[in-house]
Amino acid sequence: NISDKGDFQIILERRDSRKFITEMKWHNNDRLAVGSSDKKICVYQLTTETKPATKVDVALLSMIDLVSPPMHFDFSRDGKYLRANYESHELHYFEVGPGLHIKEQSRLKDTQWEAE
Repeated sequence: NISDKGDFQIILERRDSRKFITEMKWHNNDRLAVGSSDKKICVYQLTTETKPATKVDVALLSMIDLVSPPMHFDFSRDGKYLRANYESHELHYFEVGPGLHIKEQSRLKDTQWEAE
């Protein structure tokens, strides 16, 4: 659920995972990544017609399947990529839109990350 910070009215609700959430990250207040213990990261694009938001439209950009539950992840500053650290202590990189795993990590050596 996403709720209004004033009166806590629910303005968005989705249930794409059946397990508990392990991590959430925002990018530019319009993109949200949600990781869960079912070994997935769901990336959503959010739009609203009003300020403050009274209703939010959400589109699932990608559902990324992982080898173990995500513990931490981070968007690139441009929002095109996501790097994820798993419970198994592995670090992997993904293209956000299609949710594709990037095997050649050297492609992203000059990428700036939001956590840096």
